Amino acid sequence: MNRNRLLSLPVLLAALAAPAMAAPSVADLAGYFQGTWDCSGHFASGKPIASTEQFRTILGGKWLLEVHTDKPPHHYDAYSIWGIDAQTHGFSTVIHDSFGGLRTFHVLFPDDGTIRLQRSTAHGGREAFVFAKHDPGTFRITYRHAKADGPLKTGDTLTCRKRSR
Repeated sequence: MNRNRLLSLPVLLAALAAPAMAAPSVADLAGYFQGTWDCSGHFASGKPIASTEQFRTILGGKWLLEVHTDKPPHHYDAYSIWGIDAQTHGFSTVIHDSFGGLRTFHVLFPDDGTIRLQRSTAHGGREAFVFAKHDPGTFRITYRHAKADGPLKTGDTLTCRKRSR
């Protein structure tokens, strides 16, 4: 059996399980996220974490760039590019990180108003980022992961507040 089909099964099942609304445009997402956000939260262990998230459109507004920068003592930094693939017409996010990682996520827009970035890993596990908008100036990011056939577990959660201009 084709391994790539097996790896995409959890993403397909999750998409079928969560009713989805129509994907917003990149401009719609930029309308909410554009700017700089200060985030603080904790890992599942309770250890604190903080970051800065910056969002802006690039390449003629076709893509939304998110720049994630951990605040010391942590060192994870990432560039995420969100947008609609012209060939598949699917919304996706590609994350390039400071550890040399390159991950592609399918983006879902369930009826609960969240934005879910989901992917299956090469070893049968799963990863997800859930963005939950609270109000025009606050959103929460929750990172979840699972080993093959295991339940999704929260890795960390950040609450982000938009900086005044």
